[in-house]
Amino acid sequence: MQTERLRQIDEQCRERIDADLPARFPAPERVTVKCGRCGAELRVQRLLGCRPPALTCQERMSRIEAEREATEEAARQARLASYRADPAAILRPLGVPERVLPATFDLCPDLPGELVEAARRWAERPDGFMVFTGPPGCGKSWLAVGVLRNVLLAGVYDPGAVRFIAEADYLERRRQAMAPDAGAAGRRGNPLASLPLLVFDDLGASRLTN
Repeated sequence: MQTERLRQIDEQCRERIDADLPARFPAPERVTVKCGRCGAELRVQRLLGCRPPALTCQERMSRIEAEREATEEAARQARLASYRADPAAILRPLGVPERVLPATFDLCPDLPGELVEAARRWAERPDGFMVFTGPPGCGKSWLAVGVLRNVLLAGVYDPGAVRFIAEADYLERRRQAMAPDAGAAGRRGNPLASLPLLVFDDLGASRLTN
């Protein structure tokens, strides 16, 4: 009997609480408030019976900026995912030859480990320049493309900021740009010189007097 009475009291309390909740905690509504600085109208959310929050354009711009940064970061991560899915499709348009497109730091069994590690560290934070020297076929181009691949896949630079080019091709471009019939546009500047990362292949193999 006592148990049944307690159950009835509990049900009555629950019904009373359920009836009071909407009145005490009403659903939020969208209201228009004016900026305290310039008077611009801002749409904000508030609870019924409460004063709307005081917003300024600066606070609104901060929110917009945060949303913009989040959108850009999401787009950046999507680009990096596409690079990792098919690195060759990114490297090929940059001038990387087919023979070294598969180059990675993990596929350098014939190169000294300390050299590969030094290249890996430089690729993480490129600063100044790095030169690989050695006889033909020792792995210089392979290691350079490994650097290029890591720089792109880590998002250090976008593909538009890097280029792979053989010295002979570079010099031929400069000769054509400086030819008398090239026009003023060709002599005005060197677009490759402004790139953050330029990989020269076969450096020193060309004759400058040609």
